[in-house]
Amino acid sequence: MVVTILYILLIFWIIQKWKFFKIEGIRKIDFHLAFVVKLFAAISLYYIYTEFYRDRHLADIFKFYDDSKVISDAFYTKPKDFFTLILGLDFNEKYFEMNYYINMNHWETSYKTVLMNESRLIIKLNALFNVVGFNHYSFNVISFLMIGYIGIIMIIKSLLSLIKIRSSRVLLWSIILFPSIVLWTSGILKEPITFLSIGMIIYGFQSFINRIHITRSIILTLAGSYLLFMVKFYVFVCFFPSFIVLLIILKWGFNPIKTIYISCIIILILIISFSYIFSDYSPIGLLSRKQNDFIGLAEFYNSGSYFSIYKMENNISSFLKSIPTGFFNGFFRPLPNNITKAIHFLPMIENLFLYIFGFMLLSKSRKLNLKLNSVNKNIIYCSLFFCLLLFTLIGMSTPVIGALVRYKIPGFIFIIISLNIIYDHIQIQKK
Repeated sequence: MVVTILYILLIFWIIQKWKFFKIEGIRKIDFHLAFVVKLFAAISLYYIYTEFYRDRHLADIFKFYDDSKVISDAFYTKPKDFFTLILGLDFNEKYFEMNYYINMNHWETSYKTVLMNESRLIIKLNALFNVVGFNHYSFNVISFLMIGYIGIIMIIKSLLSLIKIRSSRVLLWSIILFPSIVLWTSGILKEPITFLSIGMIIYGFQSFINRIHITRSIILTLAGSYLLFMVKFYVFVCFFPSFIVLLIILKWGFNPIKTIYISCIIILILIISFSYIFSDYSPIGLLSRKQNDFIGLAEFYNSGSYFSIYKMENNISSFLKSIPTGFFNGFFRPLPNNITKAIHFLPMIENLFLYIFGFMLLSKSRKLNLKLNSVNKNIIYCSLFFCLLLFTLIGMSTPVIGALVRYKIPGFIFIIISLNIIYDHIQIQKK
């Protein structure tokens, strides 16, 4: 408890003193209160998993931490083994299998998913936090909470360097108070690393184009890309096409809608071409196996939030048929008939709120004949393009409501950013 309290006080001091937590229009008290909100979210997440998902070795907020203790315990008894495992130099597989891997539940399975979805990196990071925080679970939770928080601030700062939003405080709080975002970025999960990765990529890039610390900017962008590739590969393959489209539009001033439309065609052609040329690594085959694995796990564990999904086969026709279903699942589920637990009701409310509020803003902007500048429009279009790719991919492969909601949260932040841009311009127009 003492370690946790001291750690929280240290973070308050860092927020107060670090220039990183300085954004025009946002007060220091806002940053402190946002951190407190995330602390309450971390407690809520702990309650959810101890009340609704009581099988600890399968509970996401515990499984990486529990496995990491096998590694961190070696720091005190066999430090050479500890650093060997952390650095990935465990070439003597039989020795480490018999002494370490055999005692972990999720180390070996992390490389066996059909799409890159790295768990070992999270286990190693937890092992390092265990050593620093003396094996206090709360220390690791707060560390991951801060990782996700810094990622969110990076995204906000990067956005505000490209466009001017007068209500930057509204932007911060609309993200922090969005339940799914604050909840799933406040635990020992992959989502905080995902947000940090995206933040590093965007923050590094905007610093590069503004000629601010060029070397550091390149390192940030590359490190963020590597982390995103390793931790959430499916987010990586959706984020980079939209990011590249944004760069093309900003550089050459192409029509965003036409550019996105052409990009969708190119992506489909590449998927089909790769499926013919590299049959062992066919994107369609990988996605089909991912879906089948997910269905199998959901049925094996009798998941209460399972819903029927179009079963995709390893062929182009089946892939094309699954796209509309994936789009519908990604954007509109959970539906009322999917709700079997009270915890699934909130995501449905979130969806309704975003779409109703978005419709209201668009209607208002049309009445005011709102004209966004080209940079704002490009950011909105590319944000929605990212969401289109991400939500459709998730909807095609994920037949479980709980997982579907979690996997979508990188897209939610960009929807919220887009709505904030429109809202800000409406407020300016009124004045």
